Amino acid sequence: MIWSLDTSVLVASLVKPHPRHADALLLLRRAEGEKIELAICAHALAETFSVLTRLPLEPKIRPADAEILVQREVADRCRVVPVDGELERLAIAAVVAAGLQGGAVHDALHAVAARRAKADRLWTLNRKHFIPFWDRLHVPEVPIGG
Repeated sequence: MIWSLDTSVLVASLVKPHPRHADALLLLRRAEGEKIELAICAHALAETFSVLTRLPLEPKIRPADAEILVQREVADRCRVVPVDGELERLAIAAVVAAGLQGGAVHDALHAVAARRAKADRLWTLNRKHFIPFWDRLHVPEVPIGG
């Protein structure tokens, strides 16, 4: 089995004060215990770094620390699905087909990367953003309390 994770799950798993931190950690522990492969869109690395370095935390997460977190806790633990021109075109086509625009292309990129990875699920904390690009069966929201 293969699970894909979007940036919202990655950030929640890395940031203890995040309101969904425990839920994201439970999901990752479940994947580890069940020997489920984790796959992410390469774009999630940059998104996760971006979010970590601009969160309104005190003390702030320094860029060097965010880099280490992204490398050790994300890139080293997940199969990273490369983003190429074809994946970008598929994401744009998915946005157009859904009648959406703008930033929805970033969510579509995660969905088409998950499909390319042959993921069984794309886990997110923002399910409604991904349903236009895959179906409800494949895009569950991380459960509260496991």
